[in-house]
Amino acid sequence: MKQKINVRLIGIAVLAVLVTAFSLIFVYYGLFQRQVRNDLKIQAEMLSETGFFDGEVTDEGAELLTERFSGKNDDLRITWIGEDGTVIFDNDATASELENHSDRPEVQEAKSSGVGEIV
Repeated sequence: MKQKINVRLIGIAVLAVLVTAFSLIFVYYGLFQRQVRNDLKIQAEMLSETGFFDGEVTDEGAELLTERFSGKNDDLRITWIGEDGTVIFDNDATASELENHSDRPEVQEAKSSGVGEIV
């Protein structure tokens, strides 16, 4: 009888530890995602304030972006999209080969609210 109680108590303790661990992982992952999105938003706002993206695309600007971002970071994809949805720059593919992005949900969201994202 005493052994059954001990086995059950150990089982409950293990279950409690597992539930607590998974809950903490879930909560902290959500906090981490929120922080990363906030950091990306701040960086995008800073880039926007430089005025680099306001004017027409020049060969010099395209070369600068290609030098800075192409092939250097496989974990980050940067796509510059014009107001009509055409891809101006992409560090992961040739921009001229990509289809128009105006029908994508994140672009529609950005047009209506000023900010759009998708995972």
